[in-house]
Formats: sequence, structure tokens, C-alpha cells
Amino acid sequence: MEKVFLKLREWDGLVIAWLRTHVITLIQLSTGLIYVVFGGLKLFPNYSPAQDLGVDTVQLLTSHLLTPNVSLTMLAIIEVVIGLGLLLNFKRQWMIRIALWHMACTFLPLVFLPDYTFTSTPFSLSLVGQYILKNLVIVGALLAVYSHSGQDN
Repeated sequence: MEKVFLKLREWDGLVIAWLRTHVITLIQLSTGLIYVVFGGLKLFPNYSPAQDLGVDTVQLLTSHLLTPNVSLTMLAIIEVVIGLGLLLNFKRQWMIRIALWHMACTFLPLVFLPDYTFTSTPFSLSLVGQYILKNLVIVGALLAVYSHSGQDN
């Protein structure tokens, strides 16, 4: 049994060594994929569970200057572009800056659209509120990748 544990520790060491070299790329690619998928769903009406939230947030930010269809299409395109930029490692720092701006906007419904984000009890997050709060993980991922970026990549 001791040989099995030694072998597992050896494999664990190899995995950790490999991750030290590749983890930032994995984070960048997985974040890019999330952006492409979530943004891509918004290109098809009623496919994204965040469609109404996204439209209402863009409407709030633009003082209803854009129609709901334009708001949703614009949001979808921004998300897909960020995702493709991360997947293709194109202008990584700029894509991350735009993504961080986008992430900041995703938190606005917690303050300005509380009917979406909280249940009847104060401080009790709805499913939408939880969906928004998970974006903290994406922010952390973006910051990790950004911290390993070269100048104006």
C-alpha cells in the first residue's frame, strides 16, 4: 500500500509542476470559453437565462436609449468578442480590461435591480443574485491572468 501512496505523491508532484507552467493559460481559456458561450446564447432569443437581466441592466446604464433587442445584441457581441480575444490571446490586457468593466456592470443589479437579485427577505440572494455573485470568481480569474500579462499584450 505504501508503494501506491508513493506513486500517487509522485503523480501529484508531476501534476502540480505541470499546473505551475500552464494554470494561467487554463484560466484564460476557460474564462474565454465562458464568455463565448454565455454571450453566444444571448444571440438567440430566449436561450440565455440572463437575457432579461442583461437587457434591463443595459437599459439602466443607457437610460433606455437603446431598444431591448439592440441592448441584448450589443451585450452578446461584447461578451463574444471578449471571449474570442481571451481564447485567441488577442490583445489580452485590453480584453481583460474590457471584461473587468463588464464584470463591474454585472454587479449593478444588486443595487439597482433588487427585485431580480433578492428574495423577499433582505440579504437573501435569489438565484439571479447568486448567478451575479459567482462573477467574483471570474473577476479573480481575470485578475490572475492580467497579473501575468506582458505590457500591452
